[in-house]
Amino acid sequence: MFKSVPQAHANNRILSMPRGKALGGTSAINSMVLDRASKIEYDAWEKLGNPGWNWNSLLPYMKAAERFTAVDPFRVNSTGANDIFPSQGTNGTVTASFNIWYSDVIPPYREAMANRGVPINFDPDSGDPFGLYNSATAVNRTTGTRSYAANTYFAYNSARANFVVLTGAQATKIEFKDSTTRKPNGKLTATGVSFVYNSITYTVKVKKEVILSAGTFQTPQLLELSGIGNANILRQNGITPLVDLPGVGENLQDHLLVPTTYELKPGMTTLDILRNDANYAEAAQAQYPATHDGIYSYSTSTLSFINLDYIATSDELSNMLARLDGEVTTDKASALQKAQYEIQKDWLRKRVGDIEVALTTGYGGTGTPESNTSYISIRAAIQHPFSRGNVHINSSNPLAAPQINPNYLSKSIDREILVQSLKFALEVSQTEPLASLVAAREGPAPEITSDEAYNEYVKANARPTFHPIGTATLAPRAIGGVVDTSLKVYGTSNIRVADASIIPIHIGTHISRTVYGIGERLAVMIASGSS
Repeated sequence: MFKSVPQAHANNRILSMPRGKALGGTSAINSMVLDRASKIEYDAWEKLGNPGWNWNSLLPYMKAAERFTAVDPFRVNSTGANDIFPSQGTNGTVTASFNIWYSDVIPPYREAMANRGVPINFDPDSGDPFGLYNSATAVNRTTGTRSYAANTYFAYNSARANFVVLTGAQATKIEFKDSTTRKPNGKLTATGVSFVYNSITYTVKVKKEVILSAGTFQTPQLLELSGIGNANILRQNGITPLVDLPGVGENLQDHLLVPTTYELKPGMTTLDILRNDANYAEAAQAQYPATHDGIYSYSTSTLSFINLDYIATSDELSNMLARLDGEVTTDKASALQKAQYEIQKDWLRKRVGDIEVALTTGYGGTGTPESNTSYISIRAAIQHPFSRGNVHINSSNPLAAPQINPNYLSKSIDREILVQSLKFALEVSQTEPLASLVAAREGPAPEITSDEAYNEYVKANARPTFHPIGTATLAPRAIGGVVDTSLKVYGTSNIRVADASIIPIHIGTHISRTVYGIGERLAVMIASGSS
C-alpha cells in the first residue's frame, strides 16, 4: 500500500494509494468494471501530438483483449435485443460478463436518474458512453471468479519455454553496458535489468528489448533509478543522469470522488443484508461456491457519465474557467498542460462525461453503518481533473517507496465541480421513485447545506478512485513526453512502456480495459518489428 504525501488542498490528508503487488498487478484488486471512454477522449491522444493513437486505432486492440459471453440484462428486458455489439470483443483473453444478481433498489435509482434527464445508454462501448448504463464486469460466470491478467494472459501462456515469471522479485535498475558510449543516433541501449530476490541482487541480460510495466507509480521510479529523468532530481538523489528527460514522473492525474450516503426504509435488499442477517449471509456463502451466483457474485456496475450541463449553469461554468485561467497563468503551466487544458475546457461544453455518478448498493460512506439498517451510496467522481501531480524517487534506495504527490484539488475548478456533483447526487436521492425509499441522509450530514460547508466536506472526504495515469506520458519530447508513438522511451533504443503511465490525458472510464488495449497494441508492434 503506497501513501501520498500530505495533500495541501485536501486538509493535509495522507491518502492511501493501493497498487496490485501480485501476479496480474492491479487487475488482481480492482473493482472489475469493464467500460471504455468516449471516441472524442481517445482521439485527444492524437491531438496531443501522437499520430495513430485514436479511437479507431485503439478499438481493435481493446477488443482483442476481451471475450464477451453475455449481454446486458437491462437491455434485453427493455428492448428484447440480445446480440453482442460489434464494438465488443468475443475472441479475446479476459472474460467480460454482466452481473446475475441485482439489488431491488437499482430499478428505482435508474428511473430517478432518468427523471433528472440522464439518458439510459444500452450501448456504452461503441464510442459514446454518455448517460446511465449497466457496465460489463471482468468475471468468468462459469467459474465464478475474477477474470484478470494472472488467470488469463499468464495462465494461458505459462507453459511457453520463452516465458518465465518470477514472483517475489522487484526490479531495481535498468543496466547499460557503457553509458558513455552511445549508438550513432545518440540513444542508450539497455543490456540488462537488475532485480532483488530474497535480498540478493541479480541481473538478467537483455537480448532485444526491455518492456516496462511497473505502473503509474513505479515505472517513473524505475526510470529514475536507472538514470532517466529530470537531471536535477537524479543528482539530488545521487544518481548520474544518463538521459535528461524532465517529463518522467510528471503529469500525474487521477480521478477523485466524493461520497453521499442514504439510509433506506425497510424492505430493500442491499449488500448490507450480509452484515444484518447472519442466516442470509450463511446461505449466500454456501450458494456462491456451489452455483457461482447470488449476492456474492455481484460487483458495482450501475454507472453514469454526465457533463456539466447537469450540475452548473453557463455563468457558473464561465466563472470556474475564469478562475482556472488565472491559476494556470500564475502556476506557469507547461506546454503539455496548456495543450491538455485547451482540450479539457472544450470538453466541458460538449457531450463528454466529465463526471461519473456511480451507485453503491450498500454502505459506502465515511462513517460507520448502523446495525439492522440498509443504505445506498451515490458517488460522484471528476473524470478530467485539471490538477496535476508527480511521482519521484526520494532516495537512491530502489526498495524505498516513491514520493507520490497527486496534488489533488490544487486547481479550484476540480473542487467546484465536485461540490456541484455532490449537490446533483443529493438531488437524485430526492427524486422519485427513489425518494420514497430514502429514510434519511447519512452523509454529508443533513445540517450541511451551504456551498461553504459542501466545500469543506469535499476537502475532508474526497478520495481517489485509484486510476492514476500519465507519469510516462505518450507525447512529443519537446512538450514533456516520455515515450514516442511506438511507446519507446526517448533517448533509448530498446526500452518501451506498456501500462497506464503512458496515458497522456485522463479519460472518463475505469481504465483496465484501456490498459489491456495498450498492451495488445505494443505486442503487435513488437511482433511486427515496429520501431
